[in-house]
Amino acid sequence: MKINITYQISEQQLLNLLDTAGRGSRYWSNSRLEYESEAKKALTLVGAVVKDEEAKKGYVLRPDMVEKGLKIMAKKYPQHFIDFAIREDYDDTTGDVFLQCALFNEVIYS
Repeated sequence: MKINITYQISEQQLLNLLDTAGRGSRYWSNSRLEYESEAKKALTLVGAVVKDEEAKKGYVLRPDMVEKGLKIMAKKYPQHFIDFAIREDYDDTTGDVFLQCALFNEVIYS
């Protein structure tokens, strides 16, 4: 049996997640998402620049990627999604998993 549930996430929750993503991904990226002004850009069409220092590539994180990242995290890494969305008890690792889902559709760095 499969049940789909719609869950609403506030802008403040997204900003908090982006903050932890910026902090948790420092070992592979340079994003400045831990700064609210940069995190807010990710929620607009302007987007926030995320530099993948390992692959020497740059990405622009935009709202469609944020939504996609949350959906992928919920499907492939449900414990992290539950920690974020349901328990509201998450850390830098959860943020890192989210950012990798948003950019790469999976976790490629650990």
